Amino acid sequence: MVAIFLPGFRNVIGNAEVAVVNGTLLFLCLIYTFHSYRNHNVSGTLSSIVLLSLFLYFIIVSFSSVNGILYGVQVSLRDIFEFHKPALYILIFLSVHRILQYDVFFSDKIHRILKVTLVIVTIFSVIHIFSSGSILSVYTKDHNIDTKRLSAPFVNPYDFAFFLSFLASYFLALGVSKSKKYLLPFLLCLLLISLTQSRSVFFPFVGLIFPFLFFTVFLANYRRFLRLKVEKHLLSLVFILTCLAVSVFFYISANYEQYAYLISGLLNILESGSLGSAETRIEQFQLAVRFIKDSPATILFGLGPAKSVMEHLESMYSFYLFRYGLFGFFFGFLIPYICSVSALIRKICGEGIRAEEFPLNASILVFLMMVPFFSIGNNFNEQVRLSFFYMTLIACSVTFLKPKK
Repeated sequence: MVAIFLPGFRNVIGNAEVAVVNGTLLFLCLIYTFHSYRNHNVSGTLSSIVLLSLFLYFIIVSFSSVNGILYGVQVSLRDIFEFHKPALYILIFLSVHRILQYDVFFSDKIHRILKVTLVIVTIFSVIHIFSSGSILSVYTKDHNIDTKRLSAPFVNPYDFAFFLSFLASYFLALGVSKSKKYLLPFLLCLLLISLTQSRSVFFPFVGLIFPFLFFTVFLANYRRFLRLKVEKHLLSLVFILTCLAVSVFFYISANYEQYAYLISGLLNILESGSLGSAETRIEQFQLAVRFIKDSPATILFGLGPAKSVMEHLESMYSFYLFRYGLFGFFFGFLIPYICSVSALIRKICGEGIRAEEFPLNASILVFLMMVPFFSIGNNFNEQVRLSFFYMTLIACSVTFLKPKK
């Protein structure tokens, strides 16, 4: 709740809000980790691999910065500030892993937290749509408030859409596994995602959520599918979800003016072949390749934060390639990602998983499978607020809960 809803006072201090939010999280995680370190053992092979990978990423950030200086990059205070991020990731992972190890009722608690979170972000959205939004200026840009593109409590609409896509995945998983009443909060999340008008999240989400969820349900029931014993409620859900997908299409088509930015981007692609903002991402990627291709060292380690050269990198792939090279991509993203997906598949396919654990694990798996597609248009796991959220999901994935007594 601190990570998502703590005001960053953007209207007062601008981009320095990162120091407020991440600084508070760093302090809280440091206190908790220090308080519990004597009784904290990182258990499990995958958890240990992720932790080692994050430590190596921290070291790589240092090597990358040195390489950037040798390359001739002018180092600024903002570059030095970037060192706090890998340290924060490590502390988040240790804190969440510790909580999960000793809290067998975590699934029940996170369910209540996510329901409360949906209520709060809905209130933020209503304020955003129907008021001048002066309260929201402590969280987001004035441009987003003026254009009514939902973004608060996040800085950008695509950050908010990224977070909402997990909430939507969670409630859809609940609707599939527990009760169809959870399809209503899923629809609410889908509506909010559409009102962000984030092309880089909305289109991949509506295109991938259903096939990825069906894949996850198949993993959990593959023994029954192999015996051709498919429960009737699964077939009814296929029909319901298909109807929902069609309804979303007609809803957006009927409200064209509200979604002008979203639809215009799609029409430009279909009619003229123009990729719009995606062309900026492609140009940044090409520029990143041009910068680092001079030597093996820059390919492996990148040029460090180097914000004086390129400040805003709008794709995860450009971000890692330019700043921290192939090693940064492998240890900072790919290895923790693969470990998390592998652990979730193992949990979902296992016969010992509790029914109440399925929705959370299934929704994280569905969400993580969409992350590489979302990240083409943005670098979400490095964004303020989202870095805590993303690393929490990684820790949840690779930590196996103890059985309830």
